Amino acid sequence: ALQGLLGPGTRLAVTELRGRAKLGQEARDSSRPPPPPVVSSFAVNRTVRRLRGVLGGIGDSLGVSRSCLRSLGLFQGEWVWVTRAGESSNTSQPHLAKVQVLEPRWDLSERLGPGSGQPGEPLADGLALVPATLAFNLGCDLLEVGELRIQRYLEGSRTPEDNGSCSLLSGPLFAKELHIEIVSSPHYSTNGNYDRVLYRHFQTPRAVQEGDVLCVPTVGQVEILEGSPEKLPRWREMFFKVKKTVGEAPDGPTGAYLADTAHTSLYLVGSTLSPVPSLTSGESTPWNSLSPPGLETLVTELCAALKPRLQPGGALLTGTSSVLLRGPPGSGKTTAVTAACSRLGLHLLKVPCSSLCADSSGAVEMKLQAAFSRARCCRPAVLLLTAVDLLGRDRDGLGEDTRVVATLRRLLLDEDPLTRYCAELGL
Repeated sequence: ALQGLLGPGTRLAVTELRGRAKLGQEARDSSRPPPPPVVSSFAVNRTVRRLRGVLGGIGDSLGVSRSCLRSLGLFQGEWVWVTRAGESSNTSQPHLAKVQVLEPRWDLSERLGPGSGQPGEPLADGLALVPATLAFNLGCDLLEVGELRIQRYLEGSRTPEDNGSCSLLSGPLFAKELHIEIVSSPHYSTNGNYDRVLYRHFQTPRAVQEGDVLCVPTVGQVEILEGSPEKLPRWREMFFKVKKTVGEAPDGPTGAYLADTAHTSLYLVGSTLSPVPSLTSGESTPWNSLSPPGLETLVTELCAALKPRLQPGGALLTGTSSVLLRGPPGSGKTTAVTAACSRLGLHLLKVPCSSLCADSSGAVEMKLQAAFSRARCCRPAVLLLTAVDLLGRDRDGLGEDTRVVATLRRLLLDEDPLTRYCAELGL
């Protein structure tokens, strides 16, 4: 029966034909024709599946266990629509993602921190690892991604080009043009030439959607090396925001495409201000997680102070947002601020106040204003001034430099909403 129906790229799933007796009874009913037999649950479309998401994984793939993939009735590497459960179509836009089986098993406690599970616990059925960039674009809370709705990608207008009979899985179309903006950040320049970085990234087809933030790794790229003998990279990733996509409108909940160097023309059309997803550079440890051990309460309090002031869209922070952290060296002040910024998607600009000291009050004032100006250029940002008590001393270290203190107070209490920034002070 399958002869002539198979072709290149065919994915075939054969299961037992169930309900044969029931089908026979319905066939005797002349009032309606018998329903077509369903050979496999893999063939059933328009079925909404649900998974509980946790932060983890890389790229634009949902990581699941092998048994979970079978229970979902999906194929390895199949494209699906992902939305947050409980959100209406007007508030939560579906996003494209691949479903991939994780091999070998993932250690959740190692990646998510203490309390997430026993050491060596495998990825449970009904659980999906969601990459930070995908969770960010979905609008999920990075600390608790929550339940996700999964639906198979449907592309009825796409037909195989083969002359023979094929059964190819539907997938996204390729965009003809992709217009992106570089996201302003304190860690890299928006005026650099990043053609090679982008070309290398899009040699692999990537899911793109208007309004999404893209994370482009830069490890090993000559454009981002320091001018030092060690040739150490300045940063491990860059962020771009999709401004516009051009292509044939695909069928589905929203216009989303794939983009690569073979099918898509890429245009870098400027810079923009945007929050960014949290990505752990280097080895994942409890201290660079979203909930550092022993600092959970402090991180939660910092987030509670900052989140109400973050406007929709994340481009500005409104109201006075100045926090003083006091504690001995090594008590976790910088670690807590870093975790809070990661949870909220804020840029973090660390400035040691020892680098702001100078021979005169005027020189200190100029350096201080330059630091705040730099934070404004990459908002929403947190400016972390460490050892801030150094700024209040005069040249002899015996008295208070009133001019510098007045300048710092004015910068912290600036009420201009167009130049709003957030300052975190560590002492």
